Amino acid sequence: MRLAGWGSAGRGRAVLAGLPDDGPDYYLAARNMRHGKPRVGSRGRLPAGATLMDKMDRKVSRKAGRVHYDKRKWIIEPVFGQIKTGRGIRSFTRRGFHAATAEWKLIAATHNLRKLHRHLLATAAAPITAI
Repeated sequence: MRLAGWGSAGRGRAVLAGLPDDGPDYYLAARNMRHGKPRVGSRGRLPAGATLMDKMDRKVSRKAGRVHYDKRKWIIEPVFGQIKTGRGIRSFTRRGFHAATAEWKLIAATHNLRKLHRHLLATAAAPITAI
């Protein structure tokens, strides 16, 4: 399933429709969400004919949904900043969706390997204490 670059409403509906019902609880930005401005979804009862986009918009607009959705700021977003700023990777060098996907997987794998390497170096240098 592809979640990146789903900005148009058509692709957003396709992504939401493709999510499994028995999977984890998803929180996706269904509408344009501005930085620093609280989202206020429509109030009252959700209409019987509400679309998947309307349901997700309501879900992330509520207080409980905002708490879950806001966690991306310190869980997911720093990775993109580290890759863009720390490693200087700001664009893909290969053309085409499949080539860019493969390149992104390589970038993410090397990012994780670097983190693992730094962690192993730090723990190996730490003195061993008796229990």
